[in-house]
Amino acid sequence: MSVSEVWGSADYGPTAVRLAPAATLVCEALSGLAPESTVLDLGAGHGHLTERLAEHWHTIALEPVARMRDAGMRCCPDARWVDALGEDTGLADCSVDAIASNFGAFLCDPDRATPEWLRILRPGGMLAFTAWDRRGFLAEMTLEMMAAAGGPRIQPPHMTWADPGVAEERLRGFTDITITRHDLPWNFSSVEDGMALYREGSPTHAFSFARAGEHARQLEDALRTHLEANARASGRIESFSGCVLITARAAA
Repeated sequence: MSVSEVWGSADYGPTAVRLAPAATLVCEALSGLAPESTVLDLGAGHGHLTERLAEHWHTIALEPVARMRDAGMRCCPDARWVDALGEDTGLADCSVDAIASNFGAFLCDPDRATPEWLRILRPGGMLAFTAWDRRGFLAEMTLEMMAAAGGPRIQPPHMTWADPGVAEERLRGFTDITITRHDLPWNFSSVEDGMALYREGSPTHAFSFARAGEHARQLEDALRTHLEANARASGRIESFSGCVLITARAAA
């Protein structure tokens, strides 16, 4: 399967809006950059982080999914938009002062991505990105999905960045690695509101439904059960998804 097949399988907009508040963490981590700096937004999606970065620095927005890139370009036409993967950016050596990402870089294959990021960063350049951890609504939901699909109840690699030693192992060649934990609100007005997001506003879930085959019903039932378990008496779901901000520097 290709990146576009997965992430172009549904409208990413509703999920992008949910993730947008975490972009503040990334921007704050880069606040010391000089105004003339060039920043790469890796996995720019619908451009929520891109738009904020472009207010301060020269910004390159990398997004390989055409459907998402088109939406991002409408959101932030001032950025330079690039159709490429985070593991193979096509950018010149030492061409950016920082790499930023809001829930995009953490999905890359670190064996290929880390050397690429070190290649395009200038000496001493900054890396700052958000990733999920094992806490909260999404982590619990992922375990339920894995079990419903007939797999083991283990978190996939992209949700293990905050585990002890993992970031250090994956980001070999970087220095000054820091990890800070944060909670991102994850609320729904009702169980049906949550199911609508999964069916129509979350590409990864829509793709999973389409590919689940004989497990499709079990997968949907597991998601509904998880929403119901987190619902209050009013029917509203008020929860959080645990995430981390990871920062690092390329060697000077």
